[in-house]
Amino acid sequence: MSRIPRETIDEILQRVDGIAILSQHMSLKKAGNRFKGLCPFHKEKTPSFTYSPEKGLWYCFGCGQGGTLIDFIIKTEHIEFPQAVKILAERAGVRIPESPVEMKQASERERLLELMKEATTFFQRTLRGDPNAAEARAYLEKRGVTNETLEQFRIGYAPRSRDALYNYLKKKGFKTEEMFKAGVIRSGKAGGEILDYLYGRIIFPICDSRGKTLGFGGRVIEDTQPKYLNTPESPLFSKRNVLYGLNLARPNIIRLDNALVTEGYMDVTALHQAGFNHAVATLGTALTLSHARLLRRFASHCVLAYDADSAGQAATVRGIEIFEEADLAVKILVMPKGEDPDTLIKEHGSRELEKRLMGAKSVVDYLLELTAGKYNMSDPEEKGRFVREAVEIMGRIKDPVRRDEYIKHLCQTYDLKEGTVRRMLSGTASPVRPGSRADEENNTAKRVKSKPPDAEESFLACILSEPELFYGMEWEPREEEFANEECRELYSAFVEALKGENFSTRVFLETRPDEVRGRFMELLLSDRLPPSDLAAVNGLLRLLRDRSLKRKLEFHNKNLSVKNQAGEIPPDDEDFLAIQQIYRELHRLS
Repeated sequence: MSRIPRETIDEILQRVDGIAILSQHMSLKKAGNRFKGLCPFHKEKTPSFTYSPEKGLWYCFGCGQGGTLIDFIIKTEHIEFPQAVKILAERAGVRIPESPVEMKQASERERLLELMKEATTFFQRTLRGDPNAAEARAYLEKRGVTNETLEQFRIGYAPRSRDALYNYLKKKGFKTEEMFKAGVIRSGKAGGEILDYLYGRIIFPICDSRGKTLGFGGRVIEDTQPKYLNTPESPLFSKRNVLYGLNLARPNIIRLDNALVTEGYMDVTALHQAGFNHAVATLGTALTLSHARLLRRFASHCVLAYDADSAGQAATVRGIEIFEEADLAVKILVMPKGEDPDTLIKEHGSRELEKRLMGAKSVVDYLLELTAGKYNMSDPEEKGRFVREAVEIMGRIKDPVRRDEYIKHLCQTYDLKEGTVRRMLSGTASPVRPGSRADEENNTAKRVKSKPPDAEESFLACILSEPELFYGMEWEPREEEFANEECRELYSAFVEALKGENFSTRVFLETRPDEVRGRFMELLLSDRLPPSDLAAVNGLLRLLRDRSLKRKLEFHNKNLSVKNQAGEIPPDDEDFLAIQQIYRELHRLS
């Protein structure tokens, strides 16, 4: 997307319903002319998140994050600025001017989405009514998949004839080139032969979080290999960025602040059918940081429910590291050996799964048990190796209270001497990594106790809150009157921006560095500022000049003192004259 005009951004921010946007992620309550709620970006029990519809700005006094609704969409959706603006533009009904190239790309994408929608319909109809799909229907019935679940997940069937979808889409007016691009057909070995990419398989549409089909997964009915096959990567579809079932699980994940992550299509359908409708799955590929960040848009917790075999354990360990990097709190649902969520529900019922979910293990407990399973604990050498690995695990726990409890648990469970473990741990405790959860908590604590605004910040916050006050001030301050470099730069940018048409504080702050933007979002939504009126602004203006003059006075007095030690000072000395001028200006201010 090319550069979006600032007037378009401002129109979007003026027209979009901020309360509706924010209410998708939290419950807001009116507090005067503002709204408050529990911040979606960190854990809290007392509402710190504040939104001002009048200003169109939000700020959390707990974690220090804030901005416009564009910032909010960027943080919750983990997307870039242009995509966030586009989402809000759609909600506000504002058209974003696009270049001819962008218009062509958007048109092609819409065309591919329409093609995938038609393909989904074709597969569904085939499963429901085609006599050749009888085997697939019988298989799904045997697996316990209800008609309601088939409709909910839009499950279908690809006929064994190898060009049924191709011929169907051709009749619908889609070009062969478009079908190749969407990944639903491929070239056959014979020259010029075109085949459906998936055939003779049960079809699972893979959708984005809004329910638009991006690709397909196909499962064979027999025991042939590969059991599962996905359509290839395309302009729409990337396995690393999509989770199966997210379009259906999304509202429940938000409601529960928790996602249940598993490995397969059938696991997800079985879990949803049994009432665990916050379940999603990766698409036959390892969990990625993109997957974790996608989930982090909607929840701060997740439970990993992978198979109990060695491959599942390895995937769980990788998943733990990825979720921690994405700042997702994770627990592990331990499965009986040889079972997955689907078979567990069928053989033992949903209550058994619910019981295991309630007893999902913490990362530390899981890793300790997994580590202990590698060693013969009756052998002193092997037990020693276990202890060294266990101490490394303890060293990752940043919270001293939790670490202390886990040390006691470790020593009681594995018959270890607490003093020995603590001495070993004192040599392995690692510093807090920048960007880790503990580091973020430390920074949050600092931000909660943020300093009160000084005169420069208060002045800037007042004119940012009511920009028209700038034109009624007694005088315009000079840049040199700002001692704080950030305030000086912000003021200079503000004056320059006012020269343009339709100045908007919201849009102006979007262009500021994160730290500066966050600080002034906090001030604009706090109760620590003087009233934004002309009298208050002029009072701050006089205070700025008074302090600036006194800084100059100190500078010239120091120079004069040095000169006085060197000899007599002439009456036309520049420092002497400057001091006289400063005293006259201070007298006029008093």
